[in-house]
Amino acid sequence: MGGHWRALRVGVIATDVVAIVAAHALSAGLRFGLPQFRLSGRLWPVYPILIVVVAALLIVLATAHGTYRRWALLGGHRVYPILVTVATYGLVAIIFLSYFLGGSPLVSRTWLLASWGGTILLLCMSRLAWRQVALRWQRLGLIVRNVLIVGAKQHGIAVAQQLSTPERHGRR
Repeated sequence: MGGHWRALRVGVIATDVVAIVAAHALSAGLRFGLPQFRLSGRLWPVYPILIVVVAALLIVLATAHGTYRRWALLGGHRVYPILVTVATYGLVAIIFLSYFLGGSPLVSRTWLLASWGGTILLLCMSRLAWRQVALRWQRLGLIVRNVLIVGAKQHGIAVAQQLSTPERHGRR
């Protein structure tokens, strides 16, 4: 994997983490008020730790579902249903954590729904932005894959001619 692919993958992972944390933190701040989210607020010991755990869990789930592979970074619309699935798994994980920790409900249902929707929205927006970066790098020839075509008959030659522009197809 080349340096540009690595930079693209690291950038996508970093913005995914920021998107997840921002969605959950903004939802908590809007639901309970921003003063409750500071160190002396009533949300401090529980919600920030929960947000970090959920962000780590969602990144692991996204990795397990293959959303940081080449096909997902340049594959178009196929990655968005997977992002919705990953965000939904995160929601279910928060519900399970809340249930198993016992006591009064650990998290607000309003916060759950708002953070779930915000996570989906911010992850999809992040992916759209990184897709544009990836397509631009592809047009510049920075992220190109080498392809070996076996066979010198008409079909092999036609495929080679079609893929001969790495700026358009990302293959050389």
